[in-house]
Amino acid sequence: MTARITVVDSVYWSTEDGQPVQISSRFSRPLESEEQPYIRRITVGEEWQPLDLGWVGKVGLLVLANEPTPRRVQPTAEERDEDDARVVLVVWDRNLPYAGICIPPREDCRLRPIMLAGQEKVSLWIRCLNGITKVTVNAIPA
Repeated sequence: MTARITVVDSVYWSTEDGQPVQISSRFSRPLESEEQPYIRRITVGEEWQPLDLGWVGKVGLLVLANEPTPRRVQPTAEERDEDDARVVLVVWDRNLPYAGICIPPREDCRLRPIMLAGQEKVSLWIRCLNGITKVTVNAIPA
């Protein structure tokens, strides 16, 4: 049996007085490899760091989830603002930080990065724009 990726995703948009609009995405595709996914929860700070994709060279699907540590008590307004500022930025070239992907707290991002000619692994850089957060890295081999 060939390994596969199957995605079923729904986004709903609505206004206070309107009917929700559903935006759906569904697809499935075979993978070249049956290698297991690389799944890790990492700490990301304000300094650029290479995104470790473990043993995965060619990535079939990368899912990054910005999961800040939950507070044990009800946060104050100031603490909520601090938490909301823990946005993760992912870029292909840390010298071009304005050309990347923004992942707000408690959200995730699904992408399929490409490898440039001569690369053995995908090269991505990651940082938190304000403070420290946790990111779950899910790298599925192509």
